[in-house]
Amino acid sequence: KRRSDPVAASRRGLPEALETALILGALMLGWELLARTVLAGAYALAAPSDILAQLFEDRSLYLANVGTTLWTAVQGFALGNVLAVAAALLIVQVPMLERPVFSAALAIYSLPIIALAPILMVLLDREAAMVALSALAVTFTTLISASLGLRSADPAALNVIHVLGGGSLQKLLRVRIHAAIPSLFAGLRVAAPAAVLGATVGEFMGAERGLGVLIVNALASLETVQVWTVALLATTLSSGGYLIIGWLGRALTPWVGDLPVVQTAVTGGTGGAHAPHGRHTARFLGVVALNLGVVFGGWALFIALADLNAFFAKGPADVWAFLFQAPDAATNRALVFGGLPTTLGNAALGFVAGMAAGVAAAVVFVLRPSVERALMPVAITLRSIPILATTPLVILLLGRTLTATTVIVAILSFFPTLINMVVAMRLTRRPVVEVFRVCNASRWAILWHAELPSALPALMASARIAVPSS
Repeated sequence: KRRSDPVAASRRGLPEALETALILGALMLGWELLARTVLAGAYALAAPSDILAQLFEDRSLYLANVGTTLWTAVQGFALGNVLAVAAALLIVQVPMLERPVFSAALAIYSLPIIALAPILMVLLDREAAMVALSALAVTFTTLISASLGLRSADPAALNVIHVLGGGSLQKLLRVRIHAAIPSLFAGLRVAAPAAVLGATVGEFMGAERGLGVLIVNALASLETVQVWTVALLATTLSSGGYLIIGWLGRALTPWVGDLPVVQTAVTGGTGGAHAPHGRHTARFLGVVALNLGVVFGGWALFIALADLNAFFAKGPADVWAFLFQAPDAATNRALVFGGLPTTLGNAALGFVAGMAAGVAAAVVFVLRPSVERALMPVAITLRSIPILATTPLVILLLGRTLTATTVIVAILSFFPTLINMVVAMRLTRRPVVEVFRVCNASRWAILWHAELPSALPALMASARIAVPSS
């Protein structure tokens, strides 16, 4: 084997390191100047120098609160991901449970935390409720990633296990879990900032200490520097988790470039593409009825079993009466559904913009790793801090316009798309890439004909994560 030249390697690494440093320096300088000039006195953006100064002056306050949020996020991250992986294993082994499990997980993930928090506060003690909110923030995203990975196992390897007399359990233990590890770690990298965000937002609802409490107090008193200091700390926690998980993923999966990548998406059900039209329609209607039964039946059953106070816990029958049986039902319907087209339109625009921005950023990051090292903290920041803290800045820059709404919604779908696409493109099989290189293909040709096609399942998984977020 040919030995690598350390001097040549360092020379090759110097331009990238210098490029990363220049981008970071320009970013910090632009941030400082923007806060000192254009946005000075606008209570929307704090200068990095002011953030560092306050962090040093009030370090004991921040240290105590960051420890609380970190412990909550770690517990929520562990609990939510264990539940997600267990659910993914269950639906792969028992396919008939796939749709009910996904329907229930999607329904919970789609609910605003502000609606879930009071119920959890009643059912659990305060600390357990914070952990539960953090766990709920990560469960659905990891469920999607783990399911995608388990279903992307090489069919040839599965057939070998089948020929040798192995059943579904042997296929799971010997093939599927091995194939799912890269996709699972991509989901865990998305989950790390989400756990911090869930813990922080949960603390809005009545915690005694934590970064969420500091943000609420800072927003109420227009302490912009404190808001952005908390944002910096939340980003630091999320970045730490992101980097640790990324390191573990690379250490545990050195073989991923040689693994066959199967173009499989999480479908939420079994086949039947060639079934007669009548059977297909009947199956579709049955699936819709099953999903509705799981969601609404589970909703009513949960309220009944938990014995929740009817003052704040409304069931499907209450909603039906509000919309169709109450004396002012017509007014209620107009109130609820009147703005629905606008909301759906805004959500669709934000969804498309966030997905497109995530794919574009992933392409840039794969082509220029130095840019990734410099700008990934910005992406993690967008995922780590509550939208309540970034909204004033977006509105100040763009006004109360459709563009501002689109940007706010796009922030929610950007990060999962970015991470899943970056990881998937880098999982492109080495032999495939080598064929293009032997043919003297350009870097763009490899990206367009090999890396992007291999990332299509990850793009579809990202879309499923982004739709309820939008």
